[in-house]
Amino acid sequence: MASLFGRRFLQIAACLCVPLVLSSCARADVNESASPLSFSERRKQFTTHLLKEEASQQEYERTVPPDMQAVWYTSQGRKLLAWLAIPPGGGKHPAVVFAHGGFALGSGDWDEIKPFYAAGFAVMLPAWRGENGNPGYSEMCYGEVDDANAAINYLASRPDIDRSNIFGAGHSVGATIMMLTAELNPNLKKVAAAGGLPSMAAAGRAYAGAPFNQFDLDERLLRSPGAWLKDLRCPLLLVYAPEDPGDRMMLEQAREMQRNTISKFPIRIEEVSGVDHYHEIPQAVPIMIRYFQQSN
Repeated sequence: MASLFGRRFLQIAACLCVPLVLSSCARADVNESASPLSFSERRKQFTTHLLKEEASQQEYERTVPPDMQAVWYTSQGRKLLAWLAIPPGGGKHPAVVFAHGGFALGSGDWDEIKPFYAAGFAVMLPAWRGENGNPGYSEMCYGEVDDANAAINYLASRPDIDRSNIFGAGHSVGATIMMLTAELNPNLKKVAAAGGLPSMAAAGRAYAGAPFNQFDLDERLLRSPGAWLKDLRCPLLLVYAPEDPGDRMMLEQAREMQRNTISKFPIRIEEVSGVDHYHEIPQAVPIMIRYFQQSN
């Protein structure tokens, strides 16, 4: 197993540096973009400029967890690793694509989301470009969105998956990636995100260690799900731990986003108590399962 401390340290650092600057500007640019173009169109016109072209520096492990198998999906010509668990029995299964927190995939991610599998969902845990030995460079919520989109399409193409019941979920930086993917991919039935950042644009900066110029508004705007709500493709659940300072500030953004949404799909917010950002997943996952199992 990769160093749990190392994985969590990077995840914490990535998530907690941003909210420190949110309180004075949490409402700015959260739920609308000045661009008349759709999110998809804007992305096609935009090229992120990386200040450093390197793979994730986070330690990772090569052993596939029990109940899972290694599979490969293709994203923009790159062959990328993912872990996949299919429930026993034949037929087509509902499925969850889970975007991990931090910057590498580890068995601890599987341990935290096993309840999805126990509830009868197939579960796919993708590693993104530049992670776990995958080709490419880390882009922090840009190219990784293309990878998440490709992972969902891969799952939809499998004969053992019910493509009408594919759900997206994520935690921390992975939650932000999945929130952005919900504004692109029509194969998603619902998305649930725990500890995701609605707007880098409003924050005035990105996560710690950003590989791009975080003071470039366009770079942050294209990584801000709250700026593209008109393009949301499915209902969205956001989960936060308000006792955590970082989550509390992101929750303020989410509430503003919910109040002023221009999406035709509902945005729901849930809170978990007694935990901080990096311990919220055990409480968040049962909430996500109930949300996915509900008919509306």
